[in-house]
Amino acid sequence: MNKSFYAMLIMAFCFSCGDKTKENPSSDEKNQLQNESKIVEIDFHKNQFVSNERQLLNELDSLQFFNSLPQRIFIEIPPEKRNQLLSEKYFNFIPLFLNKPISEGFIMTVSGELFLDRKFSTMTNRSFVFERVNSSLVLVNSFKGFIKELRTNGPSIPSDLVLEFNSEKENAYFYCLYNWQDGKYQFNKCIGLSEDKGNTVFKYTDLQSIEYSSDIKLIIEKENFAF
Repeated sequence: MNKSFYAMLIMAFCFSCGDKTKENPSSDEKNQLQNESKIVEIDFHKNQFVSNERQLLNELDSLQFFNSLPQRIFIEIPPEKRNQLLSEKYFNFIPLFLNKPISEGFIMTVSGELFLDRKFSTMTNRSFVFERVNSSLVLVNSFKGFIKELRTNGPSIPSDLVLEFNSEKENAYFYCLYNWQDGKYQFNKCIGLSEDKGNTVFKYTDLQSIEYSSDIKLIIEKENFAF
C-alpha cells in the first residue's frame, strides 16, 4: 500500500465519518467491531487453564512443535524450563468447535514474549489453529496478530475470526475477517483500520471493504501475518 493509497483511504474514512472522527468516542464507539459475537480479551497475567490444556501442550511438546518453528522465530524452550514456559502464563486456548471437546480442535494463542522478532522491536502474540485428524493434531493455520472477535456460526462450524494485524511498514492496524472454508481459515475481507495503535477503529463500509481488501490482503501476505 503506497502513501497515496493510504492517504486516500484515510480521506475516505474522514468523508464517511464526518466530524465524528474529531470527537471523543463513547465507549460503544471505541469498540466499533463489537456486535452480538464474543469479543476476545486475553490477559496472560490472569490467564488460567480450565480443561486439559496442559495435556495438549505436552502433546505438542512431544511432537517437537515448539522447537521447530524457525519461520515464526519461536524461542528455544530448554528442557529445564518446560514446566515454567509451557503454562497458562504464555498460552491461551479457545475451542475450535462448540460441540466437541477442546482436544478435538483449538485455537492456541501464544504470548509475544516467547517470540524473538528480529525485524521489529515490538512483540506480537501469535495464534495457531489445530484440528485433530485421525487421532493426530494437525496445524491448519498460523497468524501473527491478535484475535479480537469470534463470530459464532453454530456448534459444528468454527467461529469466524476477526484479527488485528499491526503493520509497522504501513503505520496502521488492519482488522480482517477470516472464515472457515475447506478445513482451514481463509481471508474473507478487511473490515476496518486504526492509525492510532488500535485506540480508534474506523469500520469499513461494504463498498470500502470491496475496494481495499485485495490490497490489504497483499500486505498480509508480504508481511507474513497469516501463513
